[in-house]
Amino acid sequence: MLLNKSESNAHTSVGAQKVEGKDVLESISSEKHKSMTASSGLLVRQQAESVLLKKEMESKMNLPKYMKLMEARAALPIAKLKDQFLGLLRENDVIVVCGETGCGKTTQVPQFILDDMIESGVGGFCNIVCTQPRRIAAMSVAERVSDERCEPSPGSDNSLVGYQVRLDSARNEQTKLLFCTTGILLRKLSTNKHFEGITHVVVDEVHERSLLGDFLLIVLKSLIEKQASSGCHKLKVLLMSATVDANLFSRYFGYCPVISAEGRTHPVSTLFLEDVYEKINYYLPSDSPASGNFMLSNKEKGPKGSSSVNNRRGKKSLVLSSWGDDSTLSEEYINPNYSACSYNTYSERTHQNLKRVNEDVVDFDLLEDLVCYIDKNYPAGAILVFLPGITEIDLLVDKLTANYQFGGPSDWVLPLHSLLSSADQRKVFQSPPENIRKVIVATDIAETSITIDETGRHKENRYNLQLMKLSSSHT
Repeated sequence: MLLNKSESNAHTSVGAQKVEGKDVLESISSEKHKSMTASSGLLVRQQAESVLLKKEMESKMNLPKYMKLMEARAALPIAKLKDQFLGLLRENDVIVVCGETGCGKTTQVPQFILDDMIESGVGGFCNIVCTQPRRIAAMSVAERVSDERCEPSPGSDNSLVGYQVRLDSARNEQTKLLFCTTGILLRKLSTNKHFEGITHVVVDEVHERSLLGDFLLIVLKSLIEKQASSGCHKLKVLLMSATVDANLFSRYFGYCPVISAEGRTHPVSTLFLEDVYEKINYYLPSDSPASGNFMLSNKEKGPKGSSSVNNRRGKKSLVLSSWGDDSTLSEEYINPNYSACSYNTYSERTHQNLKRVNEDVVDFDLLEDLVCYIDKNYPAGAILVFLPGITEIDLLVDKLTANYQFGGPSDWVLPLHSLLSSADQRKVFQSPPENIRKVIVATDIAETSITIDETGRHKENRYNLQLMKLSSSHT
C-alpha cells in the first residue's frame, strides 16, 4: 500500500509520540525506583544507627561520671514528671510544659525524648529541634546538654547534640538534638515546608511572644491540623513556658494537655536603693550626673540669666544660700518619690542621697562602688550587672577596668550583648582561675539562660511614622 507524503509524516509523528510517551513512563518508573531505593537505604541506615545508639547508651550507663551526672539530673524538679510527660507525648501531638524558674525544663525535656527513643530502639529516627529566642541561649544550652550526656562539644564526632544560630553552626549528620534560634527554624520552611524528617519541635520560652515566635506557632498549628486530617507525617510539638500563660497556648492548640513543674531557686536577698546607700556608706554629690541638681544646672538658660526649667518628673525648691554678707535664692532639685517619713531608720547621708537622686539616670559611680564592695566582702561567686543598653555597658566596663581592683590583665570584666560575636558571648560561661572574680555586665539578653530578674530599665529603638525617624525609648 502506497502512502502519500502527508500520511507518511502523520504516521511517523504518531509513532514518535508513542515512543516519547513510553520514554516518559520509563523515566517516571525509574525515578520512583530510585526514590524507593533511597528511602529503603535510609531506613536501613536508621535501623542500624538505632541499634548502635542503644548499645552506646547501655555502655555509658556504667561510667562513674555519667552516673554522677544522672544523679544531678534526677534531683531536678522536672525529673519527677518524666514518666507522666512521656506518656502524654505518646498520646498527643502537642503538649505545653509549664515550669517555674530552675525546674530544669530547658535542658531535661529534650533529653527525655532523645533518651526514650534511644532506649526504645528507634534513636536513629530521632530528629529534635529546640528553638531558643536568643542565640546565646541556644549555644549555652547545647553545651550544657553535651556535658550532661558525657559527649564531646556540640557538633563534633560522637556528639548527638548541636546548635545553629546566625553566622555560627555546630552540627553534623549525627546530630539528633539541635538547638537553634526561632529564625533558623523558620528559614527551613523555604526548603522543607512540612518539616519532613523532624520528629519533634520544642519551642522554649514561648511566653516571650515575639513576632517570629508567634509566626512559628501559626505554622506549627497548621502542620498539626493537616497531619491530623491526612494521617501522614506525625510531628510532635512541645511548648515550654515559665509563666501562668500556659492555658492560653493550650487553648490555641485545641486544649492540648498542660504539665506543670515546680521551680528550684537559690535564696535571694532583696536590697533596695536606700539599703545599698546605707550598706556601702555611699555619698551622692550634687554635681554627679545622677543628681537632680546636675540636671538643673545643665538646663538651657532663659532670658536675663534666669534658669528655664521644665522638669515634669521632679520639683524645685527655693532655698536661701548665703556667701558673706550677700544672700541669694537658688534652686534645688527634690526627688518626687522622696518621703522623709518612709526612711526613719536610715542615716542623714542616705536621706540626702534619696532626696537629690534623679532616678531616671544610671549612677555609674554607685555601681562601681557596689561591685568593689561585693568583691571585698563576699569571697566567692560571679557578679552579674544588668544595664539597659550597650552604651551603658561600655561605660561601666571602662570604669571597672580602670579601677585598681579590676584593672589587672588577669581580671575578668566581661560585656554581654547581642552585637558581640558568638565566641565573645561564650566567654561569660567559662570558669575563671582560682581567686579571680568574674564580673558580667549584660543587657536583658542574659535573662533567658541565666534566669535572674533584671533592674526594670529597658531601652529600645522605635520608628516614629509621623516624624519619619528612629528614636530611642527608655522605660
